[in-house]
Amino acid sequence: MIDHYQRIGGWIREKLNALDIFTFRQISNFTKEDIVTVTEAIEYFPGRIERDEWILQARDLIRMLVKNLTSLSVYATEKVESITTGLVLHINTRLII
Repeated sequence: MIDHYQRIGGWIREKLNALDIFTFRQISNFTKEDIVTVTEAIEYFPGRIERDEWILQARDLIRMLVKNLTSLSVYATEKVESITTGLVLHINTRLII
């Protein structure tokens, strides 16, 4: 999932994975110590985390995903309710006849 993150390629992803960092949630919760550790691991790109706003991007992405999943959940619930209502009406109609 990390490789879909803006501006994080395979080499940096491997470095993050070696530090047991696999998710946007982990990046969104980086502390100053985490930033130092990751910066040391990706030694060729000092300041990259701050410059590219990894933490802000991760938080924004999580918010967007939660919003989309919530919308999808509401849509799915409405569809299930609609189908269920239709089935109940169909069954009741068949029973009455």
